[in-house]
Amino acid sequence: MNRRRFLTTAGLVGTLAVAGCVSSGDDDTTGAGTPPSERVDEPPHNPERPPEDDWDPNWLGAGMATDPSLSFETVDAPLTDHQLATGSPPSESEYAVSLLTSTAELESTVEMDDAPDRLRSVDFGEELVVVVESGYGSSSVDHVWQRVETVAGGIHLNGYRTDPQAGTTDYTARHSVLVVETTVEEGDRAHASLTVSGDERINFDSSEGVISLDRTDGGNGNTGGQRSSPPPEERIDRPPHDPERPAGDDWNPDWLGAGMATEPSLPFETVEAELAESALRAPPDAEFDPVYAARLLTSTEELQSTVDMSGAPDRLQSVDFGQELVVVVESGYGSSSVDHAWKRVEETDDGVYLNGYLTNPRPQTDDYTTQHSVVIVETPAAKAGRAHVSLTYSEDWRVNFDSTEGAVTTGSDDT
Repeated sequence: MNRRRFLTTAGLVGTLAVAGCVSSGDDDTTGAGTPPSERVDEPPHNPERPPEDDWDPNWLGAGMATDPSLSFETVDAPLTDHQLATGSPPSESEYAVSLLTSTAELESTVEMDDAPDRLRSVDFGEELVVVVESGYGSSSVDHVWQRVETVAGGIHLNGYRTDPQAGTTDYTARHSVLVVETTVEEGDRAHASLTVSGDERINFDSSEGVISLDRTDGGNGNTGGQRSSPPPEERIDRPPHDPERPAGDDWNPDWLGAGMATEPSLPFETVEAELAESALRAPPDAEFDPVYAARLLTSTEELQSTVDMSGAPDRLQSVDFGQELVVVVESGYGSSSVDHAWKRVEETDDGVYLNGYLTNPRPQTDDYTTQHSVVIVETPAAKAGRAHVSLTYSEDWRVNFDSTEGAVTTGSDDT
């Protein structure tokens, strides 16, 4: 399919809606014939983010009206022809919607060998199919559609993306396939309004091809390209995702990352590798102030002098510094059972910005050592001059440092 782009700056979950009469007081209905004219606007149903201890992955749909609506069904089916990238995703967030009104269009877009019976039996004399694609981010995120309205010149889908508390760290496109019980005239369009954060809804239609959003802000961190807010200026601040310590009988070693956004993010991968040279001195015999360091590696020579390549995995042996870079993060001192966990890597004006946390396993070993992680980021090394890091280490504190500083100490009073 020809990817037309408009630059303006999905796993499958289904909802079956039954046609109803005109709504009286549903705040997010637009009225027949009036899909939103703005590319990005605020969700009219005003979703409110739930507390971490009572998380709801469907909170972005809370309060969204389900009628008036045509009858429709969301079905699980793979695509043969993607509008969004399936190889190396681009830097922008992208969205696309396709309106299929014939068997030929359906068979050229959807993998019919693996399609469910409902899709095989579509009657295009009385029904049509809509395919919605969005990207890029975790494959654990789905589209959920609440209603499909008749509008002047076509139909209008209204839905949201799920927000799982613990998402996967892959970086991919998502899609959904809907069968709608209606027909349209030649030249009509399918409009889609997809709520992606508490304060952002993306609006696009089937006449536009792929639309791209290249934004420097990311709402609540769940949308946008790879850029969000600038790295913090303070050495120590409070974690903006407000992690809450779990009860002892329901312990989660990853509780410090609960609610931390996984998007916007560049594609990245954490690999296991020993260091040839540490930026931190050997741990002392007595307890010592916490210390942290980040190193940005932009060449094979820097990689080989920092990482023990004799035991490195193939992924690290094959880094292409024309398209990738490596960041090494170290922290100390404490139990070797504690790890770094990274949720997203954002693009900044001067490089990259890693956001993550320390795991908190129970029980822990009683040794006293450093921890480190090695992260491969898919962005050209030549574009990066600095690696910024924000590492949440308690429910009250996050430490911020970058690769130009060497080893930094926070002081024991901060922990």
